[in-house]
Amino acid sequence: MALSPSLKTKDGEHASYSSLRRHRAPPSPRLLRSPQHSYDGGSGSDGFFESLALSLKKHKTGLYVKALLEDECVIRSPNLSNVSKGKSREKERQILSEQEKEHLYEEALYTVLHLLGASPPGYTADLRQLMDYLQKAFEMTITEHENIMLRVQKATAAVPMLAVNVVKARDLLPKDADGFSDPYCMLGIVPVQEEAAAAEGRKERRFSFRRRRETRNEKRGSRETLPAKYIQCTEVKPHTLNPVWNEHFRFEIDDIHKDVLHLDIWDHDDDVSVAEACRKLNEVNSLKGMGRYFKQIVKSARTDGISKSMDSNDDFLGCLNIPLNEIPFCGCDCWYKLEPRTSSSSVQGECRIALRLTTDKRDTSLLKSVTEEVAHRMLLTWFVEHEHLDVEGSDVEWKGALCQPAMTILKHHAAQTGLFPLLQAAMQWQVYSKHCFHYEVSYDQLLDLLQELDRVWETGTLTRQQGESLSATFVMFADNSLKKIHNIREFFPAAEPASPQRLSGLLKCLAFLYNSKIFKQLCVNQNELQLEITCVIKKGTSEWYNSLLSKLKLSSVKKESADTLRCLSRLVAAACSDTWQGREYYSGIFNSCVNIDYLSLSYLQLDKLVSEDVGGAMRSLSAGLEGTPAPAMDSKTSDALLSLHACLDELHAYHTSLTNQSGNGLALSAFPTWFGPLLTKWMEMARKKAAAHIWQAVQTDKLDRIDSQKKCSSSVDEVMNCLSLLREFCLIIAPPNSSQQLCQLAEDMCGCILRYTELTKTNLQEGGYYRHDGHFDVTVQLCTALNNVEHTRQFLLKQCQPVEPGMGLQHPDQLERAVHAAEQGIQHQLDIIVALFAKKMEPDIKKYIKHISLSPDSIHLDDAVSPLMKYLDDNLALLSKSLLIENFTRMLRALWRVIVNLSIAAAAADPPHSPEFFARFHYTMQLLLQFFHADGKGIPIQSLRTEEYMTLQVELTQSKQSTQELIECYFVEMLAQQKAMESSRYGTLTVRCVYELVEQKLYVEVLSASNLIALDANGLSDPFVIMEVCPPHVAPKARSHKTSVKSKTLHPVFNEQFSFTVPPDCCRKKGACILFMVMDHDWLSRNDFAGEACISLATMTGFGGHVGGAMTARPPLFSLPLSQPQESRVLKILEERESDREAQDFIKRRKGLMSGALDQ
Repeated sequence: MALSPSLKTKDGEHASYSSLRRHRAPPSPRLLRSPQHSYDGGSGSDGFFESLALSLKKHKTGLYVKALLEDECVIRSPNLSNVSKGKSREKERQILSEQEKEHLYEEALYTVLHLLGASPPGYTADLRQLMDYLQKAFEMTITEHENIMLRVQKATAAVPMLAVNVVKARDLLPKDADGFSDPYCMLGIVPVQEEAAAAEGRKERRFSFRRRRETRNEKRGSRETLPAKYIQCTEVKPHTLNPVWNEHFRFEIDDIHKDVLHLDIWDHDDDVSVAEACRKLNEVNSLKGMGRYFKQIVKSARTDGISKSMDSNDDFLGCLNIPLNEIPFCGCDCWYKLEPRTSSSSVQGECRIALRLTTDKRDTSLLKSVTEEVAHRMLLTWFVEHEHLDVEGSDVEWKGALCQPAMTILKHHAAQTGLFPLLQAAMQWQVYSKHCFHYEVSYDQLLDLLQELDRVWETGTLTRQQGESLSATFVMFADNSLKKIHNIREFFPAAEPASPQRLSGLLKCLAFLYNSKIFKQLCVNQNELQLEITCVIKKGTSEWYNSLLSKLKLSSVKKESADTLRCLSRLVAAACSDTWQGREYYSGIFNSCVNIDYLSLSYLQLDKLVSEDVGGAMRSLSAGLEGTPAPAMDSKTSDALLSLHACLDELHAYHTSLTNQSGNGLALSAFPTWFGPLLTKWMEMARKKAAAHIWQAVQTDKLDRIDSQKKCSSSVDEVMNCLSLLREFCLIIAPPNSSQQLCQLAEDMCGCILRYTELTKTNLQEGGYYRHDGHFDVTVQLCTALNNVEHTRQFLLKQCQPVEPGMGLQHPDQLERAVHAAEQGIQHQLDIIVALFAKKMEPDIKKYIKHISLSPDSIHLDDAVSPLMKYLDDNLALLSKSLLIENFTRMLRALWRVIVNLSIAAAAADPPHSPEFFARFHYTMQLLLQFFHADGKGIPIQSLRTEEYMTLQVELTQSKQSTQELIECYFVEMLAQQKAMESSRYGTLTVRCVYELVEQKLYVEVLSASNLIALDANGLSDPFVIMEVCPPHVAPKARSHKTSVKSKTLHPVFNEQFSFTVPPDCCRKKGACILFMVMDHDWLSRNDFAGEACISLATMTGFGGHVGGAMTARPPLFSLPLSQPQESRVLKILEERESDREAQDFIKRRKGLMSGALDQ
């Protein structure tokens, strides 16, 4: 076969076959949609396909929806989240008159001048800092500040008070015989003078309400009544070590900086009321202060002062001394460890006490007109407004937290006015929730306030008026929040980065509020939160859609026009944008915060509304197009339809994001059916244009390559692009299950492709490529034509298949039959052309194979094969550069079949042949296998290993071996057969074998045999066993052994030991084994062969290093099933080597066994 010079490389040199290893298939087009269509339209398309390609590109890349969203006609909702704050500020600040403002400022100054208690972390005790903050917050001048300060300084100072709540104790010391105690507490304020007096006379003992008897007797004469406020006591809790009192006491403080709260815990041991004793104590005793032995005085009070005995039966359990200046001004509630009176006292346990500092008789102008609660709310409101407005207009976002001076003043004011924690939390919520109506407040701050309010709800009670006021703020906040959710697109626009966090905060506040105990008790008539939010989401979505519809003025647009389609597209695009925002921004927030599926609620509303409006308009438009000729649909109408379809498809695709809604149950699921009548008209027009365009493309094709990678000409691109555009449009517009339209499209595409193949065949015939005689050149044009046909075949298989499972066909077999028939026709044409290629190359290949066959045995293998390999490399390198990988693979397969058949014929011709002959052909086939595989770039190895090739390979592999190698192979087969046997009808031989590595000896003990075959006329045998080391050339010095003959038995017992001298190297050789042959001894004739078995020497026990005497290690038993010699390909090859004495001796011996004529 002549190769055209046109297939040479640019520099004139032939490419090597290494180009095959670099060969790559061109990228295949996508199954459903082709890559970006860059189509020039062709001379006969009138710009139709060019316009269609542009429209499909816009549809595929989403430009339709994107462009519509940027259209000025889609009026976006205004952003109302930034509410003007100037008017709100003026309105809030105008609530207080100048006098009220001065009174509020006076109240704050009065609080600062009468600070109580210690300042915990987070608060400040710097009076100057507090004063400066007040002056700034109230915008007071220096003169105004000094005047009010003078008035505050002249006012009567408030009376400091200590509120004590003795809660409980734990782990007290048992004092009674039953292991318990009857504890009670006595407590009071130790004034500074008493504490000092006690300190002067104290060395080891600590302060106690008791004093020494002598001190009491000395001062008994001066009687002075002790006010009851100094001494308080709890009830006795009998029979417990963990008493719970929860009793409240109030004490007036003389000097908060030096006074100490003292508490004793005693075990009560009589029936006298401790409270009554405490009352009598203050009436009958002459006491000044607390420096007394408290228990002795109580004892005296119980006996009304008559008894002179001061002995006490009550036992001391511990005491506490708490300096008042260490109590935080905001109060504390903690456990205190009990202290002993002396170092020798034994006490244990803890006592929980809640302490709170407050004041009484505050002399301020504001409290003369309003209550403490109102005054505190006014002060808190003022601080909140000041803090918020102070940062307004700056880059700092106010989170709702007050600064340290403001918090300090508010906490001191709440403590001094006696506002309990629940009331403080309620007022904070009321002020902040009201503030959020006019200002943007952090919902995290509101959530913290709600949580704090819910936490302290059980710690106190509110009056009816306070509860109603708090309930009203709850309802107002809920209504305001639901209003914002109703207008979520305005108050929480997705374009603002802060919107998701603000919306999440609002929903968390609502969720916590509706689930809180306080809300459920105060607001009993409220609906469930999920119901409220569901209603406002649905209503808000409907109102937003209707507002948008009125702005687009759809009713005023003329029907049955492209303007109607464009207007509908803009409406659907806006719905898509809103749905996308709901999925990406709102849905996750609603799901996580209130467990509401926002996307489903809003989408179902839009699904219904869009289906009613757009569906009705499209049905009217489709009805108007019925009966009109196909040309009436111009490119503008097609573009508008694609735009509307893209928007509807985009909107409908969001149903996959719904949680509990199937797409089949939605109104929009039927939107493809709106386009059915139009698609039929469009296909009539498109098929005519496609047919004319394909015919013209083939006629003008000169088979000149336009793409070095695809290796095809212009006509195939014209055909594939044209049909791809038509198919893509139909798949987009076609309704689901539209079998008739899709099958018709597929049949038309198959017809066009078959027509293209026939036209290509006609061109080849006219060029003389199908002639069986004469000159046959392989040119670029021929290869290009083959590649064109292959491209259309691939296109047919990928493009004319049933599409996604969601687009099923009523008659898929109709489409499959059409595609299969067209593909078979194309494949048949390709196979004919490729077969001609191989047929033309067969004479040259046969010549080179004959060269291998006739080469002398002494020739180097590469020298024998190189002419054939060079021929193949040169020719296939050229073809690999010109053919597609599929066509090139076809060529390789055809050539491989030719080469294998020629090699089989050469190996079977003129026997016998030497091993070197078969070695040359074996080497040739191995080299050719790798050549055609080409490191994975050519034909797969499994495809190359055909049945014919494998038969040839086995024959060559065995025939090229030496005689000894063949004998070794024979015993390898025998060992494999022995390993596979589990039982045998010829009986079983039992032996022991061990190899002694040091002695290099093999020890064998033949034990017994069983179930041997009967070889004598009496139904028995005279068995004995012959042992040999095989193959014979492995250990030629190891002579054979045999056992004694056991007469007339089929179950002989031998128990005989033998040894063989076998070097370790011999044991490792291929097929090395110990062969056992069981024979039947005959006195008058030759011995009969009963069976044989073998054991591999390489796996013998002891070969790995066992050392010891012969048979002392008790090696394992071998129960060896006996077998008869089988016919083998190895024996046939050895038999053919008539001039090889070693081969003939081995054949004679094995055949003697098989005939039972082995001579002993």
